[in-house]
Amino acid sequence: MRGAVQAGEYASSSEIVRAALRDWRHKRALQDQELGELRAQVQEGLADIAAGRVRDFDAERTTNRRSRLQPDAAPLPAKASASGRVAPAALVIIPATRHRRERAQPGSNAGSAAPQWPE
Repeated sequence: MRGAVQAGEYASSSEIVRAALRDWRHKRALQDQELGELRAQVQEGLADIAAGRVRDFDAERTTNRRSRLQPDAAPLPAKASASGRVAPAALVIIPATRHRRERAQPGSNAGSAAPQWPE
């Protein structure tokens, strides 16, 4: 802190502490906001489950869909499960209703009560 004050970056060590506290509060507020958004997405996913907007996970179907949507993408690394089946090592799950709203086209059924699930 002495070095920063001597270099003229701050007028005093208490100014450094105030700046650090201000930065910490800002970071904390952003974390709280992100956590709130994550909780809302979890609730949205739970509501989808409760409403029956789910289907069994099929790793092959997911991998094939990714290949169709991103033909130039590198293949996902595979990992054998305890049953000997091979599944993608990493998978990002986006709630279907959120995904549909973001990609909605005029006249589409995005966000409707009875979504049409893509294959």
